[in-house]
Amino acid sequence: MGIPIRILYVEDSDDDAQLLTRYLRRAGYEAAVERVECPGELLAALDRGSWDLVMADYMVPGFSGPAALELLKTRPDSPPVVMISGAVGDEIMGMQVLLSGARDYLAKTYLTRLVPAIGLAAGVIPPAEQPGAHLALCKVYMELPEPNLPKAVYHGEQAVTGAEALGQGELYAHATLALATCFLQMGWAGDAVRVLNRYLGSGARLEAIEGDIYFQLGQALHRLGDLSAAGNSLVHARDWYAARGMDLLAGEADEQMALIGSTAQAGEADLPPETDDAFEGHLVRGEYFLLRNNPVLAMKEGFAALYLSGDEPVRLFQSFSLLMRGARVRGHHKEAMGFAVSARVAALDARRFELAFQATQFFGEMYLSLGAEAAQIFHQLEQDYRENGIDADQLLGPLKELVAGRT
Repeated sequence: MGIPIRILYVEDSDDDAQLLTRYLRRAGYEAAVERVECPGELLAALDRGSWDLVMADYMVPGFSGPAALELLKTRPDSPPVVMISGAVGDEIMGMQVLLSGARDYLAKTYLTRLVPAIGLAAGVIPPAEQPGAHLALCKVYMELPEPNLPKAVYHGEQAVTGAEALGQGELYAHATLALATCFLQMGWAGDAVRVLNRYLGSGARLEAIEGDIYFQLGQALHRLGDLSAAGNSLVHARDWYAARGMDLLAGEADEQMALIGSTAQAGEADLPPETDDAFEGHLVRGEYFLLRNNPVLAMKEGFAALYLSGDEPVRLFQSFSLLMRGARVRGHHKEAMGFAVSARVAALDARRFELAFQATQFFGEMYLSLGAEAAQIFHQLEQDYRENGIDADQLLGPLKELVAGRT
C-alpha cells in the first residue's frame, strides 16, 4: 500500500495536473490531486476537505503562485505550499518564494526527479525514510544539467544528520560521501574535511566506499593547503583501489598525489610578480593562493589589502570579497557571512549594485545551504554588531527577511 497524499494544485493545465498524479503514483504514492485555477476554487476546496500540500504554478494567468501563497496566509492552519516554476536555475525567484513563506520551489522541467521533495514538504514520508529521500534529492540537484548546489548541500546535510541519528550506517556513509562531494563543488573544502573526519571517527564506516572517502578527503585537504595530510589520504585511497583491481581509480589517486608534489615543490617560486600598487599586489596574491588551494595565506593577503583600503568602497569590497571566499573554503561560516555583509555594504556605498548583488548572492547561497545554522549565525552577527556599537538594524535590515522566512 502506498503513502496517501492529498494535493491542491493551482494550475491552468489539466495535462500538467494529470502528469503530477502519474509521477506521484509511479513513485508509490496514493495520490489525490485536485486542480484549481482561481481564488474561489482554492478557498472552496480548502473548506470542504483536508489537504497535505498546496502546489502552485508560479505563472498561472490571473492567479499566480505568489498570489495563492498570500491568500493562504490569511487562513489559519493552511497546508504548506510548494511553488512550481517552468524556469530552470532561477535562484533569485527561488529565494524570493522561500522568503515569502513557501516550503520549497521546484522546476517543472525536472518534477519527475523531484517527487521526494513533494513528499517531504507535505510531511507524509515516514521518519525512517526521510534521510533516504534527502540523499536522493542531494544527488539529483548535483546531477541536474544546471546543478543547484545550495539545495544539494541542504538535502545532503539533512540526510547525514537524519541517518546518523537513526543509526542507518550504510545510508550515513553514502550521505557523507555525497555531501562532501557537493561541498567540494561549492569550494567549501573545510566543510568537506569536517564531515569526512566526523564519519571516519564514527563506528559506521562502510568498507565498500572507503577508498572514495579517503580520495575526497585528500582532495579537500589539498585545497586547504595541508599537503602532508592530503598525501597520506590519497595514498590510503590509492592502495585501497589497487587492492581491489580498480586500476583507473588508483591511477586518479596517483595523479592527485603528483599534483600535490608539484605544489609542494613550487612553493612560492611562481608567485605573481610584485606590482607598484601594494594593495593590488595583495589582491593578486590572495587570488593566487585561493587557486592554489591555500585559503589561510589567501586570507592573510585579504587582511593586508583591507588595511590598505582606506575609505575607498570598491577596494573595501574587493578585500572583503577575498576574505569571504577564503573563510568559506576553510569552513568558517560565521566569518564568511560577516564578510559578505561588509562586502555588500561597501558595494552599495560605491553605488556598484552589480557588486552588491554578488555579495548578496553569496550570502543567500550560504544561508540556503546551512539551514538552521545560518539563522543562528545571523543572530550572532546581529548581537556582535550591537555589542560593538554598530547599528545592526541598518546594516542587516535588508537581509532580515532571510531569517524571518527560514526560521
